[in-house]
Amino acid sequence: MKNRWVGCAIGLVMAGIDVTTPSHAQVLLPDVNVRGSVPDEQHGGYVISSDFQVDPKMSAVIFPTVALAEGDLLSVQPLRLADDEYLVLQECASADCTHTQILRVWGPFGATTGAHDPNRLIISHDGKYFLWMAKIEAGPAPPEAGLWFKEFEKFGSPLILEPIGLLSAYSKPQIEAAQAAGPVRVRAAERQGSSFVATFETGTVVRLKRMRPAE
Repeated sequence: MKNRWVGCAIGLVMAGIDVTTPSHAQVLLPDVNVRGSVPDEQHGGYVISSDFQVDPKMSAVIFPTVALAEGDLLSVQPLRLADDEYLVLQECASADCTHTQILRVWGPFGATTGAHDPNRLIISHDGKYFLWMAKIEAGPAPPEAGLWFKEFEKFGSPLILEPIGLLSAYSKPQIEAAQAAGPVRVRAAERQGSSFVATFETGTVVRLKRMRPAE
């Protein structure tokens, strides 16, 4: 998996996303060292694992150490998302990862898809998947525009979240500022049993599990 992720990381750089140096609006954090072992649990026909990591050169990006494969079940449970925070699950749509697809966004409203279980996602094919968080304030808008962004461009560049819809029309300066600032960095990460727990520098927490069908 390491070599596969290196290709994705190179793609992020090629796409114009600076993954080694933070923008002027951010403070470079020290390398995030994931604490704890990687125990696997077997339950309900699945092997459950917390084997995710934060790349020390991209301390805003979380990815599975072992690449996700078709049939895997990914559990993503964000905790205490602020009104301007959006957790993004993105997939490389090209070999060099200069083109990506957004699979799901979690925000103050909940999740963009997954009505049956918004915190679980069945992986439909092998690929390079990564998780990160954007912080975008909404601009002054009439009530009919809503309070939060709920629609986003599905295809685009890595580590870029592009809201669409009526509220976005009133929030162009805020959206541009958020994209310039870049994703929120991870402050700490640890494995708690079969869960990977990451804490962003804003204090928001996300719990991750990969559930792979047992052979």
